[in-house]
Amino acid sequence: MKALRKLLRLVGICTLSFFVFFNECVNVGSYNAITAQIPVKCVYMPEFDDYTYDLSIEPVSDGSPIPNERNLSVLHDNTGVFTINVSQSGTFRYKIFESYTDDEIIIQDGIIYNIQHDMSVYYITLFVTENDDGKMNYSITATADENEFKTDSVKFKDKIVLDEEFSEDESSDEESSEDESSHYESSSPVTESSVNSQASVPPDSDKTIFTGDTANTGIVISMFLISLCTSLTIILFGRKHFKEGDDIE
Repeated sequence: MKALRKLLRLVGICTLSFFVFFNECVNVGSYNAITAQIPVKCVYMPEFDDYTYDLSIEPVSDGSPIPNERNLSVLHDNTGVFTINVSQSGTFRYKIFESYTDDEIIIQDGIIYNIQHDMSVYYITLFVTENDDGKMNYSITATADENEFKTDSVKFKDKIVLDEEFSEDESSDEESSEDESSHYESSSPVTESSVNSQASVPPDSDKTIFTGDTANTGIVISMFLISLCTSLTIILFGRKHFKEGDDIE
């Protein structure tokens, strides 16, 4: 009987250890990770049906988490979203810009369009905080071209450039003539502060928190199998030892 009680104690310890480890894995996955979202608005180009903006994001501060997507293609008149997985609190900085800055030529229906890409560079500051209960939140601020003034949205706006605008003799006439340039977008960097309902990010709102679904199930299963094998070994060894004890008696 003494050997049997010892065996049962060992089995109970192994089982309890497994459940404690599993609970810790769930807690870590539930609270210590969030996915920050940075929306980017791309302005409509009426001359094209499927015009796309090619955007890039890069970290500019040491220790900033790497974005899930470094490059993003967004259809015009739509909002793209860069996502970043963050597992610790802190302040992280990034910059967002168009991948292609050189002028581009597009031929559609026999018409040649000279496209000038938006040269704006947006600097994003990502603030991540952690509550007392371990829940993480984030907020985002953005400035355009390293200006100290914050912008309410990240927006890119390409334009079509007339052939005459490449001529130095006629460049001043093109800029002063509103009738001839009314069909084309302005070439100045985009710094509008209009808020887009899909692109704006509330500064202090709670974001989606990862639940236990992000726990490493492979580790949990391995620990369970180890505990099970240990328990079976102890039971078989204990039963054999207990039988030998009976035979001796």
